[in-house]
Amino acid sequence: MRENEDAAFRSARELEVGGYGIADFVWLSWHSNSGEGTGVGMNQKSPPAKETLLAFEMKLRDWRKALAQACRYRYFANATHVVLPPEVAERARFFLDTFRELQVGLWSFDKATGRIRQLYTPRRKTPKSGAARQQAVATIRRGFKARLTP
Repeated sequence: MRENEDAAFRSARELEVGGYGIADFVWLSWHSNSGEGTGVGMNQKSPPAKETLLAFEMKLRDWRKALAQACRYRYFANATHVVLPPEVAERARFFLDTFRELQVGLWSFDKATGRIRQLYTPRRKTPKSGAARQQAVATIRRGFKARLTP
């Protein structure tokens, strides 16, 4: 797992949550009770009032496989998204009802322009498994602490 070092959020690549797969990218952010973002450090003993964990599965061609993987991430994430090149996303768009039914977002990313297009973005929900959620957050916390240790 690799992380960024920004204080307002934590992002990680290749987050493995036992039994639920390896998310290509995750974004974990904190918000106070007032709804404002905070710059809380990962090493605090008590977490802020609200955490949001987003998981992304990225594929160059096989959107069906990406969708299956992203469905598993709903066990630990508040929302999951499949990210595809524009031409692949357009093919997947014919199955947008399936993405909606499964509550998995469909986004395209054009590498040439750097443009992200949201074809469908689900509402954030409580993850299906509290234990899987705790495991994911703990893994992100451990990864960040390891980077701080000389």
